[in-house]
Amino acid sequence: MGARFLFSLLVLLAQIPTALAAPFVTPAWRLDAVTGVDALPGNFRVLPALAVSGSGQPTLEGLRPLAARLRAVAGNRRIYIIDLRQESHGYLLTMAGQAYAVSWHTAMNAANRGRDAAAVQQDEQQRLAAAVSTEVTASPMGRFDLASGMRPVTFRAAAYETEAQAAAAAGLIPVRIAATDMRWPEPAAIDAFLAAYDALPPDAWLHFHCQAGMGRTTTFLVLTELLRHPELPLSDALSHQLAAGGADLRLRPEIMAGLSLFSQYARERRAGAPRWSEWLARHDG
Repeated sequence: MGARFLFSLLVLLAQIPTALAAPFVTPAWRLDAVTGVDALPGNFRVLPALAVSGSGQPTLEGLRPLAARLRAVAGNRRIYIIDLRQESHGYLLTMAGQAYAVSWHTAMNAANRGRDAAAVQQDEQQRLAAAVSTEVTASPMGRFDLASGMRPVTFRAAAYETEAQAAAAAGLIPVRIAATDMRWPEPAAIDAFLAAYDALPPDAWLHFHCQAGMGRTTTFLVLTELLRHPELPLSDALSHQLAAGGADLRLRPEIMAGLSLFSQYARERRAGAPRWSEWLARHDG
């Protein structure tokens, strides 16, 4: 059984929970972060040797403290905040100026599966704009959400702001990669990441985040380490991220299968390998 076949089988099996759950989940606004907190986002960690960092979703108030902390460790480097969330999300504000970090949530958090960053941002803008002047209820939905002490809130939205707008105002350079939650990223998402990575200046610092700051964030931190050190064994990169406070991806078979293939791709890439999606399509393991 080739590695490519096994990977395809794991991807197919991973889609089953979403298909089974979809008819029973009502789409709703999810509360993404503790409102009003101007501290660093959850699961924040820094890996100075790689010039990277990661975290969960920052609040609107927390973007400036995040930018200040990153400037303290990055020095004069240009800081890119890489939003890995494929789900539509942003900030809804009340007349009193209270800002809520929210996202549009469906079964397995997969409402935008198959969409690229441009399509996600268009949907995001439309949903946030449509929420203005309406009463919104946003609820915590994940175990990290509940553990942080978040509770459902109901408020009247008076305005909205996208993360890209808020990040730029805080002095960060926003990049959006549409990576599906709880899954190995779709080939187009990794292609988009590699295109952005190849265009980075030598002095770039990369800050990755997803919703909780664990699965997707850890995955892309591992991808970055493999790109920067293609000769590094995958097990070492996984250990580095786990020690820094990331997720234990060894417990995620689909993601491990993808990382094993990407580790091989990263070694071949310096010799002129094609785009990830092209390499993956013709790779027979």
